[in-house]
Amino acid sequence: MKAPIVIEIEDFLCRYEVTQLSLAREAGVSPVLLNRLVKGSRRDTTSSNADALRAAMRRLSSPNTPTDPEEASHELA
Repeated sequence: MKAPIVIEIEDFLCRYEVTQLSLAREAGVSPVLLNRLVKGSRRDTTSSNADALRAAMRRLSSPNTPTDPEEASHELA
């Protein structure tokens, strides 16, 4: 049985056509960790990694939300 975070990641990657590498970078987790979760060689992850991945998926699914701190500061100015 897959962990809930793995199901969420798989759905997100398919729905938004985001690469594993992009999601991993946005979440600040290892691309290897993310790949192992998706491939099933790792069943689960720590809650902090799961939280970071969920936050990254929220940011990447909102196209109007800048993910780069520099972009965010320009929008506030």
